[in-house]
Amino acid sequence: NDDGTLSEAAQLYVGEDRFTVREKIAEELKEKGFLKKVETITNNVGFSERTDAVIEPKLSLQWFCKMDKLAKPALENVMNDNIKFYPSKFKNSYKHWMENIKDWCIS
Repeated sequence: NDDGTLSEAAQLYVGEDRFTVREKIAEELKEKGFLKKVETITNNVGFSERTDAVIEPKLSLQWFCKMDKLAKPALENVMNDNIKFYPSKFKNSYKHWMENIKDWCIS
């Protein structure tokens, strides 16, 4: 869930906090003899710069905007100098970006 609690898919742990459930599962595995060891692992979990909250991956529906039809006229107008960059050295960076444009995630 968006609030960090487990969804209905969790069955036994619906609505419980993800960190609490991780500890409960480890304890249950230990009690049943399925836990071989517990160790601290350093990884690259992201943290919010503002709130210092853990940022975890979450599957969700995403929407993308196709950029190729927008990039073509944008590039043409820069290359024919209808639009100018100051300083002009950024024209090549823009050209490279527009020629290799990727669809933008807008969700």
